[in-house]
Amino acid sequence: MAVSNRVANRMLLVPMREHTYLLAQATGVVQLLVYSAELLRRSSRGAVPQRMWLFVRQNWGFIAAAGLCEGCFYPLVFCSAAQLPGVLVQVLNQSIVPFTVLFGALL
Repeated sequence: MAVSNRVANRMLLVPMREHTYLLAQATGVVQLLVYSAELLRRSSRGAVPQRMWLFVRQNWGFIAAAGLCEGCFYPLVFCSAAQLPGVLVQVLNQSIVPFTVLFGALL
């Protein structure tokens, strides 16, 4: 699955090289809509316990900071991936994991 995702991203970036910011914003908006719809669906079925909502209310600043970081992440990755040769795009994707762990530990 990861290889197909990289191939699809690369195929998108070649013709959309001049519109990477638009592509990144569209990706973020679609993710927000899909996750929000899934949350509403699960909430209406009672699959989201009250303590989860309490956690969100108590830690909204951390959740907003994580969303802001992810919102900055997509445009930067798409813009840089469009400028890099194919091999370095894979290195960029693999370097994301340790930094995600590091920032998760800091939060």
